Amino acid sequence: MQHIIEEVGLSRGAVYDYFHNKEQLFQAVIEQEDENTWERLASLKGTQPLWPVLEQYILASEPDSPYNPEASKRTSVHVEYVIQGGHDEERRTWLLQRYEKFVTALLEVLQAGVASDEFHPVLPLDVIVRFVLSANDGMNLSVIAAGSEAIDYARQTQALRDFLFYALRPKTENSPR
Repeated sequence: MQHIIEEVGLSRGAVYDYFHNKEQLFQAVIEQEDENTWERLASLKGTQPLWPVLEQYILASEPDSPYNPEASKRTSVHVEYVIQGGHDEERRTWLLQRYEKFVTALLEVLQAGVASDEFHPVLPLDVIVRFVLSANDGMNLSVIAAGSEAIDYARQTQALRDFLFYALRPKTENSPR
C-alpha cells in the first residue's frame, strides 16, 4: 500500500478519504498509466511512414538497467493484482475490459498502416496484436523473476520486432514493392 501512496503523491489520509479500498486505488493508478499508453499509441496512427516509429517504440521498451528493482516492484504489484483478480468476478471483468482496450488501441495503429498501404499482413491483425501483447507480458514476468540480462531482454525485444516485420510486411525504403 505504501508504494501506491508514494506513486499517487497524496497523503495516506487523503488516499483513504478518496478511495474506499486499495483495489480502487490501484485501479486508478493503472488507469492513469493506461491513458498515457493509449495516448502514445493513438499518436502513432497519424505517422507516415508508421513502421520506423512502431519499430522504435518496440525497441525503446527495454528496461533502463539490467535489473531495475523499483520497476520490478511495480510490475510485481500489477501481476499480483491480475492473478488475484481471477477469483473476483468484478475485477476479472475490469481486467478483461482493460485487455480489450489494449487490443483495440494497438489494432487501430496497425489498421492505419494497412489503410495507408504500408502494411501487408500475413496473419489477421487481431492475432498479431494478441501475440504481441502476450509476448510483452511474458517478457515482463521473466524480467521480474530473473532480470533483463538473464532473459536476454534485448534480443527477445529484437525477436518481437522481427516477428512484427515478417507478420506485417511493411513497405520500407529497402523493400521491393
